Amino acid sequence: MNSTIDFGIDLGTTNSSIALCRGGETKVFQSTDLMNVTPSVVYISKTGRLLVGKKAYDTWVQDPQNTQAEFKRWMGFSDRLTFPASGRVMSAEELSAEVLKAVRADAARQTQEEITAAVITVPAAFGSLQCEATGRAAKLAGFEEAPLLQEPIAAAIAYGAGPSSRNQRWMVFDLGGGTLDIAVVSTRNDRLAVLEHQGDNRLGGKDIDRIIADAFLVEPLSQTFALPDPKTDAVAYDRLYRALVRQAEQAKIALTTTPHVTVDLFDLGEDRDGKPIELSLTIARTDVESRMTPLIDRCLSLAARALEGARVIKSDLDRLLLVGGPTQMPILRAALQSEIGAKLDHSLDPMTVVSQGAALYASTQPRTVLRPPVAAGAAQSPGSPAAISLELHHERASGSSKSPVAGSFQASAGVHEVKVDADGGFWTSGWVAVTNGKFVLDVVLNDRKPATQFTVSARDKKGRTLALAPDKFTVAFMLPMAAPPLPHTIAVELTDTHGQVTYDAIFKRHCPLPSEARRSYKADRTLRPSEPEATLPIKFWEIEISDDPQERWWAGCVHVRADRIKRPIVEGSELELTIKIDASRKMTVEVFVPLLNESFSEGVYIPDPPTARSQLQQQLDICFERLEVVRRLIYENDRDDLVDRARALQSRLETIAEQAAEAKNRGSTDPDAALGPVDALRKIRLQLAQLEEQLDSSVESELSRKVRALARSSVYLVENHGTEADKQELVKLQEQLEKYARAGDPRGLKYVQERLYALRSPILTRLPSHWEGWLVFLKQPGRLFLNHQEAQVWITKAEVAQSKGDLPAMRDAINRCCELLPPDKLEQARDQVAQSGLRGT
Repeated sequence: MNSTIDFGIDLGTTNSSIALCRGGETKVFQSTDLMNVTPSVVYISKTGRLLVGKKAYDTWVQDPQNTQAEFKRWMGFSDRLTFPASGRVMSAEELSAEVLKAVRADAARQTQEEITAAVITVPAAFGSLQCEATGRAAKLAGFEEAPLLQEPIAAAIAYGAGPSSRNQRWMVFDLGGGTLDIAVVSTRNDRLAVLEHQGDNRLGGKDIDRIIADAFLVEPLSQTFALPDPKTDAVAYDRLYRALVRQAEQAKIALTTTPHVTVDLFDLGEDRDGKPIELSLTIARTDVESRMTPLIDRCLSLAARALEGARVIKSDLDRLLLVGGPTQMPILRAALQSEIGAKLDHSLDPMTVVSQGAALYASTQPRTVLRPPVAAGAAQSPGSPAAISLELHHERASGSSKSPVAGSFQASAGVHEVKVDADGGFWTSGWVAVTNGKFVLDVVLNDRKPATQFTVSARDKKGRTLALAPDKFTVAFMLPMAAPPLPHTIAVELTDTHGQVTYDAIFKRHCPLPSEARRSYKADRTLRPSEPEATLPIKFWEIEISDDPQERWWAGCVHVRADRIKRPIVEGSELELTIKIDASRKMTVEVFVPLLNESFSEGVYIPDPPTARSQLQQQLDICFERLEVVRRLIYENDRDDLVDRARALQSRLETIAEQAAEAKNRGSTDPDAALGPVDALRKIRLQLAQLEEQLDSSVESELSRKVRALARSSVYLVENHGTEADKQELVKLQEQLEKYARAGDPRGLKYVQERLYALRSPILTRLPSHWEGWLVFLKQPGRLFLNHQEAQVWITKAEVAQSKGDLPAMRDAINRCCELLPPDKLEQARDQVAQSGLRGT
């Protein structure tokens, strides 16, 4: 087994590829269909036979219900799609795992190796949820090690690995099938470094295919034929539309080299009147280009933002590197040339350049799990000396012709001198003395080769040759990669003394990975061992995702659990956090509690995210709630000048909501379609923020009503079931509520609201009626669980405990059952809605 990872995989939306780099030579492996790429498509037949790649792609039109593609676009969501013929249900990461298995099998067949490690690329705009899902896909595919690398960085490595690329600045423009990634990179100071990156996870070549299909195929056909109705006959329409999108993709490719293309449509079935759907259409490149203007504008806008973030002007760029099949379109190249001005470079295969760069990077990454293969029947000859263990330290990549090497042996090994020889007799160190079991020297690289392999020899004081393990190493002649940057700021959620939520940036955008940070906070509430289910959540979020200041994405949670402490952590106690993040953005947290003199360490847990549809619905609900407040404030403040803008936003929101409802009613399970309106909602949220700013009024009156209602409902609960301390706390909170309401202090009102929730929670958990209500909820017909059979077992146990009056057992069974609820059915995952357990110091 090689000591470096060596294999790189581009796990793409449309196509995937795998490459190997050894000795500086990179090889892209072909699939069994003799293609350098494997279509990222999965098909499962009625008998359960699973196909991946071109054979699956060929079934995409004929059997769309049992074929899935473009699942990378909803990676990180918990949607699971059903293959009706077999009944099999799979998530995006499970489908991605099948693609990874397929490309690994292609490489294994040609190398005769067991491949258990590979660098896998992800879009720069991927967040923690998507990266976590990609890591899980790699594990499902059987990879023991799978470090992640951002796609534009991989492309930059492929283009700029050689020392001849020193002292330059480039822009990498990577437009794939489903995502756009843009990076500004520098090769100055003999290192390849990323200065800035921008991206869009929902912009790619597939969007161009749909533009062509909708405008130039569906529209002309609908004028001649009675096409299936997407509302009443979704299956037939989906089959037709997939066929047209495939034709659109072929037309798009043809139009990169010709001004016109003729599309012959046939074998599309019959329309509603029984008429065969057949037509020949001519599509002009100029007509397609005119429809692409909004898409190109989005591309150029992101490119401008990348330059601005890198503090680089257009004239400073030496090259603009084109990556991805859609970059072959003339209109896109012309727009980039006109807007950016740098020389376009498409000298490497745009379809495989990312996997080549990933392999180059992999060749410099040491393996952490080494399992040397043992040949069958191999045995050490009797009396033969065992090889002496050599511990080597050297650069795996160097941009200089000289590179330092250090080695060490056990002092008792008897090594007197060593000699290092470059293969082919290019260079030798001569015999170098070993002092105290150690040696240090500089080796000379062959600058005519991408890598130089060296052999290490050893002898004792009498000149006898000694066997070493290992006795060879390789140094690539390429610019080393600087630490990859973090694409989004990661912050910890805090609650201040007024209950206001704030965010403390732990790892700022662009910080090098891996990284480590230390912070001190205070416990926001008391954690007692007597309340074993209680926790202090430490919640992490990704921010700076877009221009929307309110947009943030869940990045995970760590709990300080009551069942792991022996003494209470009193409110206000200091908590010292040590947070680490690796190159693949996995975080671990160590929490030290000086009061207890104890440490708690664990990885950041990222629960299953919501489904794409529930994510859309959640954003819609938020927008409607904000708009309702805005409309009321417009009326109360006589701001007639803002009425039309509010109405326009209302109309747009209603249209999106209606489309989402129609898709749900017709049984659509396409997560990608559900995520389609996300960009439109983002723009609506920005416009809502502008309206709110113009109104210059907070929502304290609305908040005041909510908190008053909560306080009223808490009176009966506390008076009848609370302790004396609870009653005193309620009186105190009622006084604070009146104080903050009179002052119009929203932060104070939110503080009272959270304290009321904290007061109610332990009381409710002691009440049998509370758990009986949960049991009724769980037993409702049609309730969905991640594992229905296991959920029924826990429901039965809860019923038995209820009949016996065993509240602890009933509570435990219901909690176990709740863990099997889909995250979006359990308050969008309790970790996300729970009040942060931390307070700023």
